[in-house]
Amino acid sequence: MKCPSCGSDNIEGAAYCEDCGAKLAAGTVATMTEGAAPPPPPPPPPAATGGTVQCGACGAKNEAGEAYCSDCGAALGVATAVSAEATAPPPGLPPQGGGEGAVVPSLKARLVVTATNKEFPLEKEVVLVGRQSPADGVFPDVDLTEEDKDAYISRKHAQFSLKDDQYALEDLGSSNGTFVNNMRLSKGAPQPLNSGDKIRVGKLEMVYTVVT
Repeated sequence: MKCPSCGSDNIEGAAYCEDCGAKLAAGTVATMTEGAAPPPPPPPPPAATGGTVQCGACGAKNEAGEAYCSDCGAALGVATAVSAEATAPPPGLPPQGGGEGAVVPSLKARLVVTATNKEFPLEKEVVLVGRQSPADGVFPDVDLTEEDKDAYISRKHAQFSLKDDQYALEDLGSSNGTFVNNMRLSKGAPQPLNSGDKIRVGKLEMVYTVVT
């Protein structure tokens, strides 16, 4: 190995020139190679979107994206990511805390049109009775449009409501009235019903029946 300063030949791998003492470039490389290698950088923490990272050493939870545990200082490269996906319920199970949607009543009841025996099941806690009007955005649960060709029934004629396992019928201010056993109902005054009660909305007669 030739010294860049004085041109003297030196042994391969020497760090300094034997003649002038100048530092040899190749020797520097050899010294670095023979010395201890620098410690590797800590492994990156696992990606966890919108969750936390659990330390594998002490079990403490840290913010996602942190390289070291805030409690014990251990690298979080071997930690377990805890995210919202990990705690989500399996498919097919409802989320905890309940959810919105129509409540299916425990009471099974229906209306039977006297003239045709057509049945209308009551399947919600609140059931609107009337005639359909897409222009007005009215789509009643019990749609009597086909049974009321002469339009004696109002679009929002009456309403069933379930309370304490019993339906009650309420007139919603209809033009031609709502009747239970030939008694006209006052607007906004729910009338509790019993199985077999006769109901008339406009000119259409029906029978209220509880299904056992």
